[in-house]
Amino acid sequence: MVKKKNFFTKEKVYYSTNEVAKITNIEPYVLRFWEKKFSKVLHPKKSRSGRRRYTSKDIEIIKMIIDLLYTKRYTIEGAIRELLIKYKNKKPKTSSKNIYLKDVRDDLLNLNKEIKDYLKNYKKIKRYTKKNSKKKNIDDTIQLTLFDNSV
Repeated sequence: MVKKKNFFTKEKVYYSTNEVAKITNIEPYVLRFWEKKFSKVLHPKKSRSGRRRYTSKDIEIIKMIIDLLYTKRYTIEGAIRELLIKYKNKKPKTSSKNIYLKDVRDDLLNLNKEIKDYLKNYKKIKRYTKKNSKKKNIDDTIQLTLFDNSV
């Protein structure tokens, strides 16, 4: 009786890319891509000849990546964030540039809402003035009613 070799044993210290690919059912090119994208948490050692040597901890991280990306449907950025929290016990740094851009975005969204509100009021006023007085100057009425908001 021939036994199949179990690649993922605690006795073995390092695994090749092909062995990890067989263990995780992930193609080797995907593992290389993930090594670049998840460089903050996944960094297999390289031999003198440049071959990747994965540890059991690396394989555990790869299985976590598979779960986050394929099962829980996280984006790569979201998966990186989760892995940083779990394995590095820290939150990813948000640069001051990102914070500034978020503030600018919020300001633009608020301005957009205000403009929509003013346009809605303008249309109401325009309809009101057309109904009630055709000779009145629309701009005077608009100025009065925008600040009054009684229409």
